[in-house]
Amino acid sequence: LSQANAAQMRGSLSSPIMEGRASQIQRINALAESNEGFIWRIPSVTNDQLNPIVDDLHGIAAERIFFNMSVWESSEALRQFTFESIHRSLLHRKQEWVVPSEDNSYVLWWVESNRLPSITEAAEKLSSIRSDGATKVAFDFKAPHPPPNDQT
Repeated sequence: LSQANAAQMRGSLSSPIMEGRASQIQRINALAESNEGFIWRIPSVTNDQLNPIVDDLHGIAAERIFFNMSVWESSEALRQFTFESIHRSLLHRKQEWVVPSEDNSYVLWWVESNRLPSITEAAEKLSSIRSDGATKVAFDFKAPHPPPNDQT
């Protein structure tokens, strides 16, 4: 199961308003990587690599986009990490760091085993869930879809 999260931050990661979030990134990434069911996460992203996401978010400057992407063995593994670990405390404080949006800020989709998703693919999936709602192509925790054969 692949997931991507893209949202507009209230400032760049180096700005004072983002200090509480920025100080947690390494700790949360290490927790994810040690979690059962974790397969991969995008290690780092340059502003240039975020161009497909910038386009999808209608021109928000790349340095103001919070973006992460990872792959998990199952929706249960990702759900456990997201909602039953210390990550949950960051979700409760999300409004401090992220500009509210009526659009989905995250998307889930199944990928073939042994294939890693791209940023362009993540942008397409985010665009899909924002325009069409949850489908078997792009969905969220509220409307999950089971994996097709040979996909994680």
